[in-house]
Amino acid sequence: TLSLHDALPIFFSHPWLTNERFQILYNALTHTFQSQRLLRHLVRVLAARGSHVEAGKALHLYVDLFNKARETDAAQVARDVRKFRSRAEGQEEATNDDEDFDIDSDREFVRTLGFGTRLCCKYLDDPAGGLELARRAREVFDEKKDAELAGDKVEESRRSEEHTSELQSP
Repeated sequence: TLSLHDALPIFFSHPWLTNERFQILYNALTHTFQSQRLLRHLVRVLAARGSHVEAGKALHLYVDLFNKARETDAAQVARDVRKFRSRAEGQEEATNDDEDFDIDSDREFVRTLGFGTRLCCKYLDDPAGGLELARRAREVFDEKKDAELAGDKVEESRRSEEHTSELQSP
């Protein structure tokens, strides 16, 4: 079977389905309000539809939800809940550390804030909001909690060193 995580990139690869995508995401969000993944995609679909004000509202909701999940370590809370439920039901506890929680990685968050910064500056005439998003993205980037994101920073510094050495060579 195809999971939601696997289906979303396919789902968003066809631009002519924007209104249908919006309806599907909207309906899904009526069932699960706290889905970072759905909110992240909703922001992009709303922007693609030209509904920039709504996209901005969805973006701010996404940022608030991500920040709250980070404060409470939502992934650990979800693991604990699963563990307690399995104990209560008398089932064996799952030891899979690669569980799929609907919590975005820092890398996805930073990418979304990059998109949101552009949305605020270009379409919402809110450069102060865009700057705030860019600063928050930089804070998360500098914390280095996400190994993938830290790897991106290493790659970024490599490129910077290459460009610097190319500029300095005669």
